[in-house]
Amino acid sequence: MNRLLGERSADLAPLEGRRLSIEGTDVGKRLHFLVAGGKLRRGSTAMTDLRIRGTLADLLRLGLRLEDPDTLFFSRRLSLEGDTVTGLSVKNLLDGLDLDWAEACQRLFGPLAGPAVAQGLHRTGVAALLRDRLERILGRS
Repeated sequence: MNRLLGERSADLAPLEGRRLSIEGTDVGKRLHFLVAGGKLRRGSTAMTDLRIRGTLADLLRLGLRLEDPDTLFFSRRLSLEGDTVTGLSVKNLLDGLDLDWAEACQRLFGPLAGPAVAQGLHRTGVAALLRDRLERILGRS
């Protein structure tokens, strides 16, 4: 996640020192994070400033930007629990994210391999296929 954020890690500044958790209600798992030094780090389970809860499918929709965060939260498919200011900062961060395959591949695979991988994903139709399959799996036929 930190690699995908890249230069956008400055957007984490309002969350500095905050403890966040993401809970998949249907799988019984929680991930805990601490925002420190402009990065997401593994956090402890002791205290949480903000918890995002929902089914794994809806959390994936949120993370992969397959559905608008406002739609997921206002329809109560995802819930935010905890500090309101932290919740608003997370929502603003999510609203500003836009997954760009070329940039994401460059960040994950390096400056030389990234563009080639992204171009290959688009040229072969794999990017669209992955998006379509994920949407089908997540129930958005």
